[in-house]
Order: sequence, then C-alpha cells, then structure tokens
Amino acid sequence: MSQRYSVLGLIMLVPMNLGILMVTISQNWQGTPYVDAVFILLNVTALLYEWNSLKFLILPEETAFSPTKTHQLFPKMYVNIAGVGLFVIACVLSRFSFITTSIVATVGYGLMYLNVFQNQTVTILERFVLGMSFVAIMAFTWVGLFHTSLPFNPMIAVGGAVLGTVVSYFILIIGTVARKYKMGRN
Repeated sequence: MSQRYSVLGLIMLVPMNLGILMVTISQNWQGTPYVDAVFILLNVTALLYEWNSLKFLILPEETAFSPTKTHQLFPKMYVNIAGVGLFVIACVLSRFSFITTSIVATVGYGLMYLNVFQNQTVTILERFVLGMSFVAIMAFTWVGLFHTSLPFNPMIAVGGAVLGTVVSYFILIIGTVARKYKMGRN
C-alpha cells in the first residue's frame, strides 16, 4: 500500500503470472489466457518504467544503482507509515462496518496520493495516470454502497480509469523513447 516494495512485488509477479498463463493455456480456457497476457504486458511495462534501477539485474557490467521511481515518489516515510496504519485499522474495522472501513481506507488512499502529488518532479501525464488509478480505487472502495442507486454501472468508472492509465503509460513510454532516440542522434 505504501509502494515501498512495489518493485520487488513487480519482479515476483512475473513468474507467478507466467505460471497462471501456462495453466490456463494447458487447460484450454477460453478467455483467461488473454486476460493474463494483458496482465503480463502491464507488469513488464511497469518493470520497464523502473529500468534505470533494475538494469543491474540483467546487465552485470552495470554497477551503478539508482533509486527506484517509487522511492522518489514516496519520499515522506511518516506519511507511508500513517497510510499503512490506516489500512490496518480498515482491515480490523471491516468485520464491523462497511462505511467506517471505507472512510478510513479513503483517508489512507488520500494520504498516499497526496504524498505523491506534492512531489514537484511528477509530470502532468504521470499525475493523470495517478488520478486515473485513484478514480479506480475509489470506485472499487465505494461501489458496494452506491451500486443500486446510481443510474449507470459504477464499474464503467473503473474501466475508464484503467483504459486511461494504459493509454497514458503508452504515451509516457513513447515520449521517453523518442526523447532518448533524439538525444542519441544529436
């Protein structure tokens, strides 16, 4: 939840997703291999985003280690600890009250996102990606309370946020590659 170890999680998720993909293919499942292939693509895309801090794992001659983007995005440790503490409280409260749990979790999510948005190095496109993920998280958090009273399916907000995030990441990656290519030609 604090993103402190998210890169480690991304690395560990690759073999897990590949294993799931192999099982779904071997069992002749209809749509699940495609869904898992998209998850693998998103996982690899996120790992490529952290390339500068992970290239020493693949290129042994690289000895320089740079901090991960998540370390740069979440610099205030006390905010991370407070957010994780709120999520622990939300887990305990989940047995008793949905609304109280959702409020505590929303405050925890808000702390995490405010921590990132205070960082001046975050670009507009990265802020958009983060905003989209916040919309998806809030939709998942509150969908149980409002799903019957809304005139539309609240999962549309989640789908739009996920699609917006994927498109933004591709724009971000293409822009980074184009800048590096342009610098290489000069």
